[in-house]
Amino acid sequence: MNYFSDRLQGLFAKDSNAGLQWKSAAARALGISRPALYKYLQDDEKTGGENIPSKVIEALESLEQEAQALPDEKDLVERYAIGLTELQNQMDTQGWVSAPYPSDLKRAFDIAASLNLRAEKCLYPDNLVTLVHCAKKPLYEWCPDLSWDPNADFTAAQLLEGGEITPECSLIAEAATDGEERAGYQLLINKCSTVTNPQELYVAWRKFVIQSPVLESAASSIRSDDVLVSYLIDALDLFDHFYEPVSRSLAPDGYIYLCPFSGTRLLQGDREWLSESRDNGAKNLLKTDLPDKILYTPEIRQLKRVFRQFWCLPGIYELQLYNSLRESGWHVDLWPELDSIDLLAESPDGKHNLAIDVKDYLYSVRLANSFNNFKQYQRQYQCLIVIPDYLVERDPDYLKKFNIARRSAGRSKVEIKTMGNLLSDLSVPLL
Repeated sequence: MNYFSDRLQGLFAKDSNAGLQWKSAAARALGISRPALYKYLQDDEKTGGENIPSKVIEALESLEQEAQALPDEKDLVERYAIGLTELQNQMDTQGWVSAPYPSDLKRAFDIAASLNLRAEKCLYPDNLVTLVHCAKKPLYEWCPDLSWDPNADFTAAQLLEGGEITPECSLIAEAATDGEERAGYQLLINKCSTVTNPQELYVAWRKFVIQSPVLESAASSIRSDDVLVSYLIDALDLFDHFYEPVSRSLAPDGYIYLCPFSGTRLLQGDREWLSESRDNGAKNLLKTDLPDKILYTPEIRQLKRVFRQFWCLPGIYELQLYNSLRESGWHVDLWPELDSIDLLAESPDGKHNLAIDVKDYLYSVRLANSFNNFKQYQRQYQCLIVIPDYLVERDPDYLKKFNIARRSAGRSKVEIKTMGNLLSDLSVPLL
């Protein structure tokens, strides 16, 4: 058995170009000449390595231990995502990046430097400037090993876009940590379990965070909500988890500027305002209208980024669909059974009964792989996924790719439509 050769190739062959380059890297790492390595490889083949010096075997064992100590590519990408998320949180709350860098980011750079040194080429970003440059590109362009993403959920994902972290970056970071978003959801469920009408509190809070991503006064905003004022203590506890202060440095002229589409805080670009919303509607409004603004005070609070990305921005479309159907006379239940589905809707004439999940996934393949069907609603309702129109505007083949990915994964067929097409089919105007 060629144990010596196999162990060396496991360390070096996968990180090198084709041919014999791995042997040069292995010889240098072992501290021996290349002719000596060839001699030991031949001995390994003939005698199983009986004549290989013990110090060479010890050097190999040391290299193997070092390799085991280094996380794999999935861990590295997760640390990049966690580090960038922490830097973004610093920018959101204080307006600048503090020294030193977050521990996950520093560890990622150390790991990347070790991997680059072993491969004798620059495979991974080992400093912030390089990472920021790479993170603006799809992962497949700069991450050489994506075997950790077999369903291609994040293969085309960017970690940064428009100078800020993307929802995909947040997703990767959330999956690798305890997850602030999951903790927020659990807190809401726990609060609902202690009140007499859990559905009422659940719907009221979900609506509140969608409609109020930036608040001038927490107490007055909650007290002005007809439902939440009845659950004041619970609502204030939720507020403390979901919202954060806004740094004075984010209002250099004394004002906080808001997106007219989403209500979230705008980022000032070189020549234009940048919205956290990816919807073309936000971009078009900012081209034609002046942004809303509020005078900065220390009492201003904004929804934390992870809740803006996964509750507020996707929720805009859930409320749009809900309001549009209700205005046209439909009976609509919003987030029934504490969000077992987004909407259950019955037409005024009783001919249409719809079970709808609204999904705002930038990549159709990730949506196809992650969606787990409609469970208890399939017998009584026409079940369908509804996506914002901008997703198809960005990728005209979005629906086609979704269906192909479902078939390829052996998943059941699911009806999927854009919101515009669904409302058009139902003769319901969009509000």
